[in-house]
Amino acid sequence: MVALFEPMDVGDRFARSAWPAHVTLASNFLVAESVEQVVEAVHDARVVDRPLAFRIGRLAQFGPQRTVPVRLVDSPHVEDAHQDLAHHLGRLRGFEADEPSHWREGYRAHLTLRPSIAAFEGEIRTASHVAVARLDGETAEIVACIEIGPMDRPEIVCLCGSARFVEEMRAANRALTFAGVIVLAPGEAGELISHEQKTLLDALHLRKIDLADRILVVNPGGYIGESTRTEVAYAHAAGKPVSFTEPV
Repeated sequence: MVALFEPMDVGDRFARSAWPAHVTLASNFLVAESVEQVVEAVHDARVVDRPLAFRIGRLAQFGPQRTVPVRLVDSPHVEDAHQDLAHHLGRLRGFEADEPSHWREGYRAHLTLRPSIAAFEGEIRTASHVAVARLDGETAEIVACIEIGPMDRPEIVCLCGSARFVEEMRAANRALTFAGVIVLAPGEAGELISHEQKTLLDALHLRKIDLADRILVVNPGGYIGESTRTEVAYAHAAGKPVSFTEPV
């Protein structure tokens, strides 16, 4: 299952070595369900409900022999999209991941490079469709191609994290902003503040969470302080997707 930058037609067949430019959202899997039920799982995961913009990152080598050149990519919510797909696809009858190590914690969003596909670090690309392909030997066939619906406004992301990570928070703010996202960040006091002022800032940040489509926790080294844990719990209770810059 992939995010495409150009639409394809159902029934299109091509060699697996000749995929057009794409970002894999879910690696190869087996199910004992119809294509319609797989598409329903995609909609349930809300992957096509909002734009998928990707920032092209550094070069890497994938594959068993590390011979496949790729560009790692970053997206405001590609990790959330994969995790949601893993959850909903995993509930389908007969689901089995071909390579479980490429799912969930092992997932790494990337764009595979070929002579006909070039991408440059820092480039921003926006996917237009999510496609499902059936694989038969060395041939792929598109069995579903779903247009990604535009939002009537940019995505809104609220940053959470410890005040000790001001520089990391600013870097995340910058990356998201240049990916076309509206960023709500914690207020910066810049000096020692009173208990009353901290209480006010904490309350304001919960309102920012209310306004956001999702939450990104900036947590270098996996650190999450007490205030951030409270914000994460609040976001979960409000039904907001929460992701982290580093594993927890």
